[in-house]
Formats: sequence, C-alpha cells, structure tokens
Amino acid sequence: MKEAERLSGASLPEVVRVSDNGPQFASKHFRQWVKEAELRFHHIQARAHHPQSSGMVEGYHQSLKYEEQDISISVANRLCMLNKRGLIFVLAHVITLTALASILPDVIAREVLGLVPVWLTVGKVAVLLAASLWYIGTNRPGLARYAAILLAMLVFSHGAAYAGQTATWRGLFDSQTFAGYFGSAVLLKFCSTLPLVALLLYLFRSRRRAYLVFGNLSVKAEPINWLRIGADSITWRRLAVLSAFAISGGTLLLTLLTVTGFARPERLGELPDYLPVILLLALVNSLSEGFMFRNAILAPLCNLLPKEQVLLVAAAFFGMAHFYGAPSGVVGVLMSAVLGWYMTRSMYETGGLLAPWIIHFMQDVVIFTTLMLLGQFI
Repeated sequence: MKEAERLSGASLPEVVRVSDNGPQFASKHFRQWVKEAELRFHHIQARAHHPQSSGMVEGYHQSLKYEEQDISISVANRLCMLNKRGLIFVLAHVITLTALASILPDVIAREVLGLVPVWLTVGKVAVLLAASLWYIGTNRPGLARYAAILLAMLVFSHGAAYAGQTATWRGLFDSQTFAGYFGSAVLLKFCSTLPLVALLLYLFRSRRRAYLVFGNLSVKAEPINWLRIGADSITWRRLAVLSAFAISGGTLLLTLLTVTGFARPERLGELPDYLPVILLLALVNSLSEGFMFRNAILAPLCNLLPKEQVLLVAAAFFGMAHFYGAPSGVVGVLMSAVLGWYMTRSMYETGGLLAPWIIHFMQDVVIFTTLMLLGQFI
C-alpha cells in the first residue's frame, strides 16, 4: 500500500494489462486500490493458463529491454569518447595549476634573478583565483575545487611566512634554541594547514572524502613490481611499519654517508633530553605536510584522473617542495618525489591518512634528530 500511496498522485494509464495472475495483482490491497482509482485506471487480468493473452505484454517488456540496452551502449560509448577527449584537457590543466602553485616559479626566479619578486606571488594568486572563477563559470566543479584548494594553500602559506617575520611572532620564540627555532617554523606550518583542512571539509562535506580519517590498514597493498610487492601479499598495516623503518634507516644511512660521517656526534649524550621535543616536532610536521601534499591533492583529484596520474601529480608537488632540502637540487627533488608517490599511494589504497603518517613521522624523527645533533643550538 505504501507503493500505491506513492503512485496515487501520478499520471496513470487508462488500461493496464498484467502478464499473469500473480498474488501481487490478486491481492486484496491491490484490488482495493484499483477500485478507488477506477475513474482513471482500469485493471485487466490475463486469462489463466492462456499464454497468448500475455504475449503482447511480454513482447513489450522485451522491446523495453532492447531499447534500454541500446541506450546504455550509446551512453557508454559517449562517455568513453568524452573521457578520451576530456582526460587530456583535465590533465593539462591539473599540471599547469600544480606547477603554478608549487615553488617551481620561485626556484626559477631565484636561480635567474637572485630573488623572488613580490609580483610573482601576486601573479600566482591572481591566476589561481581567475582559474577558479572560470572553472565555476564553465561548470567544471572538479577543477574549480582543485584550483580553490591550491589558491588557499598558497595564500595561507605565504600568510604564515609573513607572520613569521613579524617582531611579535619572533618575540615568542628563542631562535638560539633547538625547540625555539624549529618550533616556530613547524607551528607556522601547522597553523597554515588548519584553514586548509577546514576548506577540505567544506568542499567535500565528508571527512572520508577528504581522506581525513585513519583509513583501513587491513587492505592488501596493490602490486608494486619494482618493489617486489605482489598482489595480495601484504597488508598496509604491516607494510606501513616496515616501510617506515626501511625509509628512516635509509635516511639515517644517507645522512651518515653525506653529512656526519660515522664519527660519534658530540651532542649524542643530550639526545634523551631533546627526545620529547623531537617527537612533538615530527608529529606536527608530518601531519601538516600530509594535509598539504597528500590530502589537498588526493581529495580533489581522485575523481578527476586515473590513480597513477594522481600519484604522479602528488609526487611532483611533494618533490618540488624539497628543492632546497637535504640533499638539495634535482637529486633531492627526485628522492622526495619517490617518497611522496609512495606515501600518497598508501593514502589512496587505505582511504585515510594513518599509513602515510606512520612513514612520514618515522622519517621526520630521524631528520629532527640529525638537526639537533648537528645544529649549533644552546
């Protein structure tokens, strides 16, 4: 009767021929509803044990199936053609937007001019704003969201950098100490990501769609041939931990080979006193960079581009951000890009931020420990 009530206000045909005398058509409720609607609805039942009576209706049903199949094939072909033509368009715009929002223009300007002019930053903001409005006006919501997120990231990061140069902010931290120097930088970065997280939640209306959940670490990692990871061979719960130790160990070994050597650091005995600060810095920094370089890229692009292309965009964005890292230059970019690709892949496959955070946190512990041991802090 609920279905009858729902249809009571609909435009019904004058004659309905049923294909059989099934209980749904012979029921008391159905007969009562037909009786109440008889001024505009007449029910004609087929004769029992008389297939010819139902032949016309069955033929009509079959024709509907063929029509539906033809429509489905037509729509599928149309979507396929649109995907082939549209993929290049979307990918070109995503690459352009990502390169513009990254530090690539700043690196080129600094290497060529020796500085980053103010007009370059203003120009980047203006272009991203114009792109966002154009995408909205041309009904491209996916690209509009991505451009808006990159715009917000650019504005918030530059705003944080400006705040860090003020006398008020500098007065809050003692830059001569390890905790003061790095605490100031990490806190500024974290503050710049909070509005970004709020924007992600606003745009996607869901923590899960924004990848702001832990994710499912029980899922099996998809095959990665060059790492000898086979299909259904290991869960991300185990792989994230193993990767964290392997990548952190590699970072430590690289530091020993290129920076410190294997001599015992003079400040090694002070490490236990600094360990709580190191852990806190690694925790906040890894979360902040995860929001910026994974959530902000993966959330808007996962429904715009195929998986591998999304991962490459995120890898390039993360790698470019470490041009002035250690190691610096092209080598640093490539190493960071590979790491960024791997961590974004873990987020994509688990559907959350926990797996990549485990990897990133462990590496940051090694990095901040190295900075503490080598830095000239009081």
